[in-house]
Amino acid sequence: MSTVNFVLLYIKSLSTNYATSCILQIINYIILMVK
Repeated sequence: MSTVNFVLLYIKSLSTNYATSCILQIINYIILMVK
């Protein structure tokens, strides 16, 4: 996943009522990339 996609997901998470779940999904993506 590229940095641009990460930023877009972050912006989307801030503009919805599901910000918490979106942020958790982003964290999960980061964990998968680190492994």
